[in-house]
Amino acid sequence: MEKKENIAGGLLLIGTIAAIAFGFKKKSKSGDTIAENTPNLAPKRASNTGTNQSFPLQPGSRGANVRLLQSALLKVGGRAAEFIKNTGGADGIYGNGTRSALLAAGYPTTISKALFQQIISVQSKTENAFSKIENYLFVDSIFSTPIFINVTSFGSAYLPEFPIIDLPNETYLGQPTGEVRGKYIEVQTSVNKVPFRFWVERANTETFTGNAMDFDSFRRGRKRKTTAQINTIVNALN
Repeated sequence: MEKKENIAGGLLLIGTIAAIAFGFKKKSKSGDTIAENTPNLAPKRASNTGTNQSFPLQPGSRGANVRLLQSALLKVGGRAAEFIKNTGGADGIYGNGTRSALLAAGYPTTISKALFQQIISVQSKTENAFSKIENYLFVDSIFSTPIFINVTSFGSAYLPEFPIIDLPNETYLGQPTGEVRGKYIEVQTSVNKVPFRFWVERANTETFTGNAMDFDSFRRGRKRKTTAQINTIVNALN
């Protein structure tokens, strides 16, 4: 009797285990075991939110176009480049650094397709300028240096025609044209996109040779005053 009860108890236990197993798992058609009624622990695919390549580009945008925009801002240099460098570089994510860089470069924070193409075009032109080696002239004298409207020859001598104005030391003049008359050299500059030429005594100048990017860093490092002082040329000639 006791033996029959043990057998019955064993059969009941086996039946219970089988019922639980049947409710927990089932066989797929291919024979693989599929879990049921259990949480899906597989990693979810990343959402596409925030990766839209469409325009306008704005805070939160991501992707290749944002990366191109950031690369262009790096080429701008100055504070714009610093904001990009300090927030991860050209990582394709439009965050606070990109927004600040656009404002520093004088652009709006929402970039249309047309403006994006314009910025990229400026980048290309800037790269070409940076690859060109040129000479840049500064006033390099402890005294104010006069600049002249012209230099004329009198026999074997060269005399300047009245000075336009005196410029203080460490004033950026412009670039030499290559014209030399005695101790005077001709300089060309541009103010508000208007070209001007004048003459200055060569001994009172310092020449910096390099590309536009090096020159910009050099000028900032020396804290040269430029715009306000060169504008005096415009006033003198008008």
